[in-house]
Amino acid sequence: MFTLTGHKNWIKTSSFSPDNRLICSGGEDKTVILWDTESQKVLYHFSDHLGAINDCKFNSDGTCLASCSTDKKVKLYDLRCKRLIQNYDAHGEAVTKIDFHPKNNYMITTSLDSKIKLWEINKGVLEYTLYGHNGSTNSCAFSKYGDYFATGGSDSLAMIWKTNLEAEQTEYINVLDGPKNQLISKVKSSGKLKNASSRLDQQENMSKTKTQNLKETTKEILKGDVSD
Repeated sequence: MFTLTGHKNWIKTSSFSPDNRLICSGGEDKTVILWDTESQKVLYHFSDHLGAINDCKFNSDGTCLASCSTDKKVKLYDLRCKRLIQNYDAHGEAVTKIDFHPKNNYMITTSLDSKIKLWEINKGVLEYTLYGHNGSTNSCAFSKYGDYFATGGSDSLAMIWKTNLEAEQTEYINVLDGPKNQLISKVKSSGKLKNASSRLDQQENMSKTKTQNLKETTKEILKGDVSD
């Protein structure tokens, strides 16, 4: 195919725009580069971060680009005018990952400070902060329609959250604990956390009952049937 040259140090992240016409990349040189896939040339350098770029992403219509860095900041660029339009003092430690809500009105970030933050882009404000991981949060992604998002941490857990943005609340749906082969279903309601858990490697005479209870609980959660 072809090779793109322009960075001065190793690249940590890259992604395509929704129409595949552009590529963004960022890395240890503290720069985000915007590339044209047809001409294979650099379109623009964004050099506003003071630390290495950990992630950069296009929004769903390709008009905006977000980047996050070890400088603890998140920056949002308008690609139509190639200008920095928002700057967030996002976290207390390096920001590790970033993702756009499919409707482009929200953005989620994770960090070495263990927090998960959701930002309202239109207003340029923090919508809410979530605590769940015991250790750094290293990845995040919205589901296709933005009803859920997933996060992963150094605690070996993958957490699935229900956004409930209109209802102004967030719910745990599932927590996957890989090394312990454990699946934990949780739902948060009215400030209380209800927990139904099943360790899949329990004694054989307990596993079937617990797995069935887990499936039934998860179905109830997704149907919205779990009450206080």
